[in-house]
Amino acid sequence: TRPLAELATAARGAGTGDRTVRVREEGPLEFQEAAAAFNEMQGRIARFDAERLRTLAAVGHDLRTPLTSLRGAIEAIEDGLVDDPARYLAAMRADVALLGSLVDDLFLLSRIESGALELVLEDVDLAELADEAAEVGALAARARGRAVAVVPSVPGPVPVRGAPRELGR
Repeated sequence: TRPLAELATAARGAGTGDRTVRVREEGPLEFQEAAAAFNEMQGRIARFDAERLRTLAAVGHDLRTPLTSLRGAIEAIEDGLVDDPARYLAAMRADVALLGSLVDDLFLLSRIESGALELVLEDVDLAELADEAAEVGALAARARGRAVAVVPSVPGPVPVRGAPRELGR
């Protein structure tokens, strides 16, 4: 029963958040299989946790950028340093739109993780969706004073079955 006791102890450790605990894969075949499944589960959870932390860090960075821009623009307007307030307001509007899009993305991730996302699949031209995304990206780059050239490498349509809105995002 020692392998079973070790598995129970490891499961309690995993239950408290310890993603490093592993079980020796020894003893009767049934215990070896249970231990292997437990160890695999622990590895997957650890990778998921690490990915979640990377995602949170990226989200924090992505949110900080437009917030910093908004803060700077507001302070410049308040301090009377702005010759063209309309230009600043347009930039602020773009930053607010970006923040809204980021919040929408977080909501979408939440729905995906909870299993609540229901996709309506239809026939979609993936090449057209990629072209639209590239155009939006090029417009955003031009708005920030950067030039982007998009050269399609697929000569024609790429038919797939998918949810066009979600694929576009």
